[in-house]
This record gives sequence, C-alpha cells and structure tokens, in this order.
Amino acid sequence: GIEYSMQNLLFPPEGTAGADGNGYTVFLTIDASIQYMLQKTAEQTMKNSQAEAVIFLAADAKTGEILAYVNEPSADLARFSASTEEERFDRPSYFMYEPGSVFKIFSMASFLDIGTTQDSDIYTCDAQFMFKPKPATEKKDQNVIRCLRVHGQVTPRDIIKFSCNDGMAQIADKTDAAAFAEKLSAFGFGKKTGIELPGEAAGLFAPVSSWSTRTKHTIAIGQEIAVTSLQIMQAATAFTNKGKTLKLTLLSEIHDSEGNLVYRHKPKPLVQVVSARTARTVLSYMQTAADDGTGSRASIRGVPIAVKTGTAQMAQIDGRGYSATDY
Repeated sequence: GIEYSMQNLLFPPEGTAGADGNGYTVFLTIDASIQYMLQKTAEQTMKNSQAEAVIFLAADAKTGEILAYVNEPSADLARFSASTEEERFDRPSYFMYEPGSVFKIFSMASFLDIGTTQDSDIYTCDAQFMFKPKPATEKKDQNVIRCLRVHGQVTPRDIIKFSCNDGMAQIADKTDAAAFAEKLSAFGFGKKTGIELPGEAAGLFAPVSSWSTRTKHTIAIGQEIAVTSLQIMQAATAFTNKGKTLKLTLLSEIHDSEGNLVYRHKPKPLVQVVSARTARTVLSYMQTAADDGTGSRASIRGVPIAVKTGTAQMAQIDGRGYSATDY
C-alpha cells in the first residue's frame, strides 16, 4: 500500500513541489535480508502448522522502523492481476483478532503502574477464578476463568512466566476498570497506529460504560478486545523505551529528483504509558518466560531475549462462543 499512500510524492500533481515529471524517491525501512529470512520461515510455518495465514513483523525497538513485514498468503506482484482477494488482504494492518495471552504484558504493566499489584505480591492459583458461587442449576461456566493447570503460589513474575489466567484475573478483580482502560488506551489500543499504509484498522475496544462484571478480567488475559499486529508491535515499544511508546514507520528517507535528502526518519516518541521502572520490570518478566517459562523454545543461548507467548481461541463463525479446535 506504500505506492498508493505515497502517490503524491512519487508522482506529484501539477502545480505542487516536485511536479517536474520525476517526482521523489521513497526509501523504505525494510531490511531485505531479514525480510527474506522471515518470508522463508513464514512459508515453512504455514506448511508445518496448516495455518490459514501467517504474520511476521520485525521492528527496531529503539527507532520504530519496521525491518520486515511478512503476510502470507500474499499476492505475487509479478502476476498481481491474477491474485485472489485473500492474497491481497493486508493482515498486519487490517486483520483484527483477540490477542490472547500476549496481551498479559500490557495488562501486567498497567496493574503494576496503577499500583494494584507489586513485584513481591503472592497469589494462589488453583486453576480457576470464580466470580461468584455457582448455582446448582447453572450448567455453563460463565462465571469462571480457567488456567491450563494449577500453578500454586505465584508472584507477578510467575504469572507472566507461566501465563497464569487465574493470577491475572485476581489482580484485575481489585483494579479500577476506568484506570485500567485508560492505561490500555494510552498503549494505543482502540486506535490506529497511523502507519503509512491505507485503510488501517483501529481494533475493537469497548468503552468502560459497556463493560460487564467480567470484562476487565477477560481483557486482562487477552479476550473481549480486538487488536492488529501493528498495535501489539507499537505498544510493545514502551518496554524498550523506558515506558514510552514509539511510532512505527515504514518510511526511512525521501530524496528529491536530483538526489537531495528531503526527509530522514527520526524516532517519534508518543506517550509515557508506564514508568521506566515498570517497563524494566515487565521486560525482565518476559526474559524469565524465555529462560524457563512458556517461551523457552524461543530462547537463544548467550543472548538475552524477552518473550510472551499467546494462544487465543478463535470465535465461532456464527458468533456464539469459541471454537474447540481453532486457535
């Protein structure tokens, strides 16, 4: 979509700057080597997992520059006219989904910053958080949030390390809904990132006035909110920039028709969402998840890496509940 959104620079209209027939030259932030490697990984992942689609994004955590933007299935640009609607679909900026447990890093950062939990606090996970005693006549589990297993005594670090739903729900339960929503909005959820692409989606983030008794608990574990991959990426820059988000970009430089530099990207800090201390703390929690937690398969020997895994159930096509087979 860059050619579309940059059309007036690439081919300036008559009477505007640069309208000499040559236009400007636009340089992207994409790193061809990283793009190539992730493209191959995406194709293999599609094959191995029998996935409907795959998104891979890589960004410089200190500048906001997107280094790779992979979207499969994708259109063959050499035969674009023969491509299908599915292949033309720009998933990183259009596709909205419930993020699942990846979202816990933003929830935990919010809770720590608001002050409803501290690094040293201890919770007891018995694999289910109950909203109220269940009536004997009630068959469904509408008042329960479940964990995959009993985690026992857990700290906030353990909650991220093991991706504990019960612990997250307990912290959410004592957090003011409006304060939680304000933090998530500051992270950028519910609005477009403003990247240089046409038709970006804003996600789905209901106002607090329409939240149910369990909304803050389910949002805390990544359900009842819809995001784009670009929103997740931009929100995560807060953890590598002392609590302040960075604007994502695909635009590196612009040169005029004579080769003179007229624009060069500089990092654009957005919002101080959480304190620098909170950002450091959550990043260290994510490193624990890589060392010996749910993200251990992503660890790289000798390289400190911060990870958060996420598996989200997919909603049924008819909108009634979640699929038992699709994730």
